Amino acid sequence: MRIGHTHKLLLLVLIGCVIAVLSAGCVTIEEQITYIEGPLDSQTEEALAEFTEDIRTMYTTCVIDMYYLGDQIGKAETEKDVQRIINDYYAEKIWINRIVYYDNATGNTVETPIYSPGKISDTVPVPTEEDFISAGGAVTIGPIYIPNLGMMELLYAPVFSPTGEYKGCLLFATEAFLLLQEGERLANNGVTYGNYAILLANREGVITYATQQEYIGTKLEKGVPNKIRNSIIILQDDLTGAYQYVGKNNTSITTAWEKVLVHQNEYTIFLTKDDNAAPVNYGDQFTPQPDQMRDDVTAIWRYAFTSGSEPAMERINGGFYFYEVYAVSTNGTILAAPPDKKDTIGLNYINGRGRYGISYMKQMITTAQQGGGYIAYFDPSDDTQLSEAGLFTISYVMPVNDDWFIMGISPGATNYTEINNNARGDVATVVRAILGYAHDKGVDCAIKKIVDNPGANGTVFTEDISTNVNNIVIFDYNGTVHANMQVPEMNGDNAMYYTDLFGSSVVRKSVIIAKSGGGIAYDYQWDDGGIPNYADLWLYSIEPIDDTYFVMAGTTVITTENYVKAGLRK
Repeated sequence: MRIGHTHKLLLLVLIGCVIAVLSAGCVTIEEQITYIEGPLDSQTEEALAEFTEDIRTMYTTCVIDMYYLGDQIGKAETEKDVQRIINDYYAEKIWINRIVYYDNATGNTVETPIYSPGKISDTVPVPTEEDFISAGGAVTIGPIYIPNLGMMELLYAPVFSPTGEYKGCLLFATEAFLLLQEGERLANNGVTYGNYAILLANREGVITYATQQEYIGTKLEKGVPNKIRNSIIILQDDLTGAYQYVGKNNTSITTAWEKVLVHQNEYTIFLTKDDNAAPVNYGDQFTPQPDQMRDDVTAIWRYAFTSGSEPAMERINGGFYFYEVYAVSTNGTILAAPPDKKDTIGLNYINGRGRYGISYMKQMITTAQQGGGYIAYFDPSDDTQLSEAGLFTISYVMPVNDDWFIMGISPGATNYTEINNNARGDVATVVRAILGYAHDKGVDCAIKKIVDNPGANGTVFTEDISTNVNNIVIFDYNGTVHANMQVPEMNGDNAMYYTDLFGSSVVRKSVIIAKSGGGIAYDYQWDDGGIPNYADLWLYSIEPIDDTYFVMAGTTVITTENYVKAGLRK
């Protein structure tokens, strides 16, 4: 099948065909769909070119960094030196999830962050010297599922001694989303592809990156229309092209593609946009009623215990509850969903991230494993993770057993909220700077620097921020405060009692995130300035320092009226 980008029309009628092979099975199109060959408009052409350049830059930067880091490790004499080199690099690069060094002589590994659940070195393949020779350098594997991390792409580079002896290899594990978001932040402006739904498939047709991240790891069938949420994706032989079709609500949808060579790998980029999309509406927000959604979660939780798992899932699939309620496995796969969301069953949301980089499914899993609670995030608008807007969303989870849990979703706002693209990067930058300082000079010195600067902000540790990151705390895993920059009188206190407006322990949530290897989170408090009926939404980055301490840094992203004011139980 050839769909180029001339102006000649080409009609392709598909009725009831298989369009995607997912973990839940085949999905079919029941209605007639007509594809029309169309020109590649200048905006989409520019977006494809920019995304291609960003992907190439991303991989090139990673490979250069890996070889530089590998050269340093090759000269290191002790394992402690290797750990220091890796920690220093990790502290500077907020987009990276994990770094591992494999020592070929001893079989040992050095992994950072130091405190993380399990070692990924026990679960991922390790290339041999012959593999690197065959590849002519760095090796890419993935996407591959890693417990507690999700679908990761793994990039390996060989490490040699100064005399040319093969010493082992270095691994970077990361997500393209974090790399692209960091690039957008550093550019300090939006990207031309920011309002497109994006999909990146490798030579084998496996999706390695998607703004609809539940599809990462799905294999596209060549020449067959594959349904990816609201997009229709057709993997073809042509190097580039575009086609139009009718989406939901009779809107015109355009999908364009281009094949590119990146780091010895062939990828196909797909960009999809709604040609009739209305502008994002920023307006008044209403008071959410998350306790009502929690009632539905609690009701199905009780029903699961009294009647069994299968009847409970049948109730969920039948739309028995007012709010969106789902059954989710502890690896992030949707097991049961309301009737209008049945297409999500079988999809895995472990890589799902909100606008500020909240790994909401990972937090739901760890929160459920710790007894349940609230999770909040900004849901991406217009099927993309890279636009400027997000819809404030609240979820509540309760565990049924070790295999699955109940998840409820409640909208927290009627309209979209404009996102501060620098906020996530800045809180993460401050935390990583403190991490590097603690590794370099010791945790006691980091604690002292915070204690000695009451009322200051993150610029004490780094000038590379534009946001007032002023809530900085070092805790131990029992919840005791060892340094609090804004509230020094809390130093030495146990803060497990400290709760947000949902009645949840903020520090307990932070401990869970730190023990999971770190991440981004929110906290809701009545306005810091004392404005009646107003609440502050805080954005935090949390990272483990070692097996005793972790650090948290935050900034206010929204102050708004009645965010979580009414209806909450004490």
